[in-house]
Formats: sequence, C-alpha cells, structure tokens
Amino acid sequence: MQETELPDKIVTLSPLRLADVEAHLAGEDELLIRRLNGGPGSREGVEAYFRHCQEQ
Repeated sequence: MQETELPDKIVTLSPLRLADVEAHLAGEDELLIRRLNGGPGSREGVEAYFRHCQEQ
C-alpha cells in the first residue's frame, strides 16, 4: 500500500507501520481502552495487530 496525499495537503493517509506503534500507544485514552481494547495495549500486542493489518 502506498501513502496517499489529499489535494488539500492537510491530511495524509498512510498504512499502519511498526514505526507508528509508540504514537498509537500514546494516544490510548480511558474510553478507548474500556470500549475497544478491554485493557491497556501492549507494545507486543499492537505490533502483532499492525502486522496482521499489513498482511491483509
């Protein structure tokens, strides 16, 4: 998958990369943890999920 830049140059969409794991973990808040994850994410778990997404 390649990076896609929208014409407005404000938003850039890109596939999840292992380099994004720290930002993902830093962005977890109480609501996300409670509703989606069921508990705080771990580096290993997020890396596994990102690899799964890349394979899909």
